[in-house]
Amino acid sequence: MAARKLAISVDESLAGRADRWARKCKLSRSELYSTAVREYLQRQDAQAIREQLDRVYTDPAAAEDGVDFVKAAAELRLEDASW
Repeated sequence: MAARKLAISVDESLAGRADRWARKCKLSRSELYSTAVREYLQRQDAQAIREQLDRVYTDPAAAEDGVDFVKAAAELRLEDASW
C-alpha cells in the first residue's frame, strides 16, 4: 500500500500518550495513527450498516434500498479482509 505523508496537529497530552503507547507496543508513530484511523473508520462503517439495517427492519419501504446497501457493506468487509 502506498503511503502518504500528512501534517496534522494533535493535542500535546494526546500526542504524548500516543507516543508512549507506540513505544510500549513497538510500533512506529505512523503505524499507531494508521491503525487508529483504520479502526475508527471500520467502527463508523459498522454503525452505518446497523443504522441501515434498523431502517430496513422497521420500514418495509426501505427494504428495497437496504438490499443494495447490505451488498455494498459486504463488499467493503471483503475488501478489508486479509487473504
